[in-house]
Amino acid sequence: MKNADLSRLLQTFIDNHFGYVSDRAEYISTLSQIKTPRAARLVAHYLPQFYPIPENNEWWGHGFTEWTNVTRAVPQFVGHYQPRLPADLGFYDLRLPEVQEQQAAMAKHAGLSAFCFYFYWFSGRTLLEAPLKSFVENDNIDFEFCLCWANDDWSRTWSGNANEILIAQEYSPDDDIAFIAHIAQYLRHKKYFRVDGRPLINVWRSAMLPDPAATVGRWRDWCRQNGIGEIHVCRSESYERLDPAEEGFDSAFQHSPSDSRWLERNLARYPGSPPLLNPNFDGQVFDYHDLLRRARKFVEPDYPLFRSVCPSWDNQARRPGAGRTLMGADPGSYRDYLETVIDQTAQHHADPSQRVVFINAWNEWGEGAYLEPDRRFGFGNLEATKMAALRVALRTGAMAEPDRIAIVVHVYYTDLLPECLDWIETLQLPHDLFVTTSADKRTIVESFIAQRGLAATLVSTENRGRDVAPFLEVLRSLDDERYGKVLKLHSKATQGGPYGAAWRQGLFRLLADPEHLKRAAALLDEHPEIGVLGPRKYLLAMQPYLGRNEGAVRRLAQRMGAEVDLETDTFFAGTMFIARTKALLPLGALGLAMADFEPELGQGNGTLAHAIERSVIYSAKAAGLKLAAIDEEAAGGVGLVSQGCTTFPYVV
Repeated sequence: MKNADLSRLLQTFIDNHFGYVSDRAEYISTLSQIKTPRAARLVAHYLPQFYPIPENNEWWGHGFTEWTNVTRAVPQFVGHYQPRLPADLGFYDLRLPEVQEQQAAMAKHAGLSAFCFYFYWFSGRTLLEAPLKSFVENDNIDFEFCLCWANDDWSRTWSGNANEILIAQEYSPDDDIAFIAHIAQYLRHKKYFRVDGRPLINVWRSAMLPDPAATVGRWRDWCRQNGIGEIHVCRSESYERLDPAEEGFDSAFQHSPSDSRWLERNLARYPGSPPLLNPNFDGQVFDYHDLLRRARKFVEPDYPLFRSVCPSWDNQARRPGAGRTLMGADPGSYRDYLETVIDQTAQHHADPSQRVVFINAWNEWGEGAYLEPDRRFGFGNLEATKMAALRVALRTGAMAEPDRIAIVVHVYYTDLLPECLDWIETLQLPHDLFVTTSADKRTIVESFIAQRGLAATLVSTENRGRDVAPFLEVLRSLDDERYGKVLKLHSKATQGGPYGAAWRQGLFRLLADPEHLKRAAALLDEHPEIGVLGPRKYLLAMQPYLGRNEGAVRRLAQRMGAEVDLETDTFFAGTMFIARTKALLPLGALGLAMADFEPELGQGNGTLAHAIERSVIYSAKAAGLKLAAIDEEAAGGVGLVSQGCTTFPYVV
């Protein structure tokens, strides 16, 4: 959900608050994109070279920015993804504060914790520092940051002349002190990223320091004497690998993919390689999936190491015809790679503050390593980031599951609302009621609720996406620390068949009847492996009822990282069920908005709403949970089954 949509929804709650609708201050305070429980903190490297500076004008031509490199890239072989062009943020200029506000909002929504700004310091002279200052001083940005001292010399490497130095590093004890004194303004800031409560300082090439241990020691002493306290200093493993303690550092960090051995696929010799478009191509091509295979076999060293991933890599923009390219990178592969590394990090570090994973990068467009939306994958890498973090957290985290139930009822057929409320008003379990309806029906719905004297939160939505789109609107705003379970109902009245009333009444009786709901909630408590529960009578096999929904269902499952098995997968016809809140978080994390759903034209099948009806099981799978059914005919009135379906006619 976009920020503007959130603001409008919040304003709807405020503007349409009636006396019989409870204040719900706790609910309003949690109104935001669906939260991502974190098994690790994700930090993305941030390149500030997206605005002109005098030095770059002199060295590379007037008006040079990273976009100058990006836009000159061309494909070198068939299937080569170049040029890589930005989408939603466009060819931005980092002198505009609203750009960084949008970047921070996107990053936060995707589950990131901080940006790690590359910091360019040359003996008292800084380059490209303006975006960092703007980020820190902008009170509209509520997002953490840290610094990585990029202490390389600047040369003409991009143009093939690495020996021509543009600006060189000059190290000295006095410069060590000048450096730490300069960045102290950032280390003291409330938004600065910390490890063990200590500001994190990354160093790109520790081996270039004449005496790394002495430099780090001077920094530590200065910080202790000047009110900053202890600092956490980390070195990159991009070039040299050794125990960071040998150089006085606290830890090391990977910088994918440069931390791995690259397995080259030379297009001139590799069988089955795509044809060259540039006969003079002298670059190297590698398999992105090698990174995932290596990550799965990774053995932690004996020293503290922060892991790293990259969503892709291709520096053809900086080295035309001679760059390095990772083939096969896409959001799904990146999600698997990131999920593997987060999972390993969570298992390896008992201390949550040490669970840090770096991502290369937020906006390295010239190296094809970025999370920002592009014109091929859109928000795919951001969604993959959020999904990877969420999946690990749901599988490994001790997520609280309070007893309170969120009952979400969508009302389209207003004459059926009293029937719905008949079941709910006698419920003794702790719960809150959310009622969604289209704006033109709101007054009628309010009247019904007022007559019953019920406390409810009303959400007005556009009339599209049937009951599914409005449910997602509520789901994204639910506080998982308040609601451990969600009961989804709606005023179903299937048109064109004799089953609508019987279907609705049967579902309500089996789900909303106080005794049945109490037993269903108890079953979820007794069976932690079950995520979604519904009546067996309405459990259908996936295969016979997939039809023209198959493409959309497979795409939704793939985005959530769930495996599709049409031979055994099932779904609840009518989209009414009770579920653990965490079983629905992957579905909510997809960020599907009302505009993604087709206009209501009386469609009987094949819409996004129908696809989501069949995809609830994949949300549960993504959370490491299962779908099961209640059988009221089993001994004792209610039993639990894990598979099977009925032949109840499903009129779509």
